[in-house]
Amino acid sequence: MTELTSLADLPSHWEWMKLKDCVEILDSQRVPINSSDRNDRIAGKDITELYPYYGATGQIGWIDDFIFDEELILLGEDGAPFLDPSKPKAYMIRGKTWVNNHAHVLKAIKGVLLNSFLLHYLNVFNYRDYITGTTRYKLNQTRMKLIPIPIPSINEQRIIVEKIEEVFTKLDYGVNLFKSIIKKSDKLRQSILKSAFEGNLISQLQDNENPVNNNLNKKASQKKNQNRESKQKNLGEYVE
Repeated sequence: MTELTSLADLPSHWEWMKLKDCVEILDSQRVPINSSDRNDRIAGKDITELYPYYGATGQIGWIDDFIFDEELILLGEDGAPFLDPSKPKAYMIRGKTWVNNHAHVLKAIKGVLLNSFLLHYLNVFNYRDYITGTTRYKLNQTRMKLIPIPIPSINEQRIIVEKIEEVFTKLDYGVNLFKSIIKKSDKLRQSILKSAFEGNLISQLQDNENPVNNNLNKKASQKKNQNRESKQKNLGEYVE
């Protein structure tokens, strides 16, 4: 684990703080309930009577009561993909919720840190020196408290978050567009295979490979038809 004095330089108006000094840690309020007991509690109840039940990486079920009723950040304690930079380790929850003991419950201290700023930072932080275990990694509370957090002013945090989310929105649009193209590509593949085994593929490909010839043939055919119509018209004049 790294001491704050040995961390990378920040802009002059920023500062490094340990996580424990800029958040409230609400882990003591967590209550784990196994799936069997949860199912017994929610049996026969309408979905409107239930509340989300969260674990290390997101919602894992429902429960008929709640512990928290505010905006909070959950950071995986064990079972989270700490060493996979492409996957989130922290996520935000809002409203009436229940959290088990596999996720740390954090609340940014007002005037010091924004939950949204903390969320994005925790999802890019390198946990390698802070986790224990070999196959199932664990981030215990003692080590979590020492995570260094870069702290700009609240206004700058807000601007940074807005810019991050603006870029992420554009990225999401690009990803969805790419998925749409892939989906159309899959349909095209199926269409090509269907044509191939119906005996139509070669002729279709030849047509596509010779667009100029096809166009010339089309124009020649049109010209021929025009000439025929013209002759018929002239013939009609003579008959009259």
